[in-house]
Amino acid sequence: LASELFGHVRGAFTSAEQSRVGKFELADGGALLLDEVANASRSLQAKLLRAVESGEFERVGDTQTRRSHVRLMVATNTPLEQQIARGLFSEQLYHRLNAVKVEIPPLRERVVDIPLLAQHFLRRCAAQHGRTISGVSPEVLSALVRNRWPGNVRELRNALEHGVILARETTIELDSLPRSIVQAWAAPRGLRRGLELLPLKEALREPERQYILQTLRAVRWNKQHAAKELRISRSTLYKKIKEYGLEPEPAVDGPLMSGAFGTLGRQGATSA
Repeated sequence: LASELFGHVRGAFTSAEQSRVGKFELADGGALLLDEVANASRSLQAKLLRAVESGEFERVGDTQTRRSHVRLMVATNTPLEQQIARGLFSEQLYHRLNAVKVEIPPLRERVVDIPLLAQHFLRRCAAQHGRTISGVSPEVLSALVRNRWPGNVRELRNALEHGVILARETTIELDSLPRSIVQAWAAPRGLRRGLELLPLKEALREPERQYILQTLRAVRWNKQHAAKELRISRSTLYKKIKEYGLEPEPAVDGPLMSGAFGTLGRQGATSA
């Protein structure tokens, strides 16, 4: 990993047949994303701390100090505070990286994203496998929205790819999804052979409510702006607000909703 990040010189180790530039040098003047930073060894963490604080490092097997100015973003599925308490992660490095922290909720807590993500992965997987797939059935969408998704977005992508590969028609049906997802969807209803189909309108009710609520929060409950963002009329928005019983939260200081950049990892990401 040290060689990958900081490079090495020829002969630094057995397989180092030629010198190699590391990612920090390649990213000079730009940004570098490190996924699963919690897995870094303590020796690598010390090198990272120096690189973050001073921008200085040496290639493996070299004595020449090099410099690189990089905006570093890191992501992790394991809370770094827990790793610090267990003595597995440097507290100094944590505080140096923790300039801006973005918490990314698990997919099950943002079901409003599932239909859009499913549509995206469906198009991409269909093109990759040379299949003509126009969409998913209402019960498939219901199963996707109601699933717990312990594997988050990656699991959703794999489920759509599974459906694209096994689909017998141009629409993905329930029997084309992984069995675990179908069983999780059917179990609460006590379904057997004759599957009870959930209407599309009912399946999308909660995602629509959450999406409208997030939009209203983002524009501080300015209904004219919210209707424009949602691309619906104000009268339709008023009906939806009444239908879902949406009400503004008590006023607080600061922004109600902050932006976030895309990162890998479920628990969060930090930027320095």
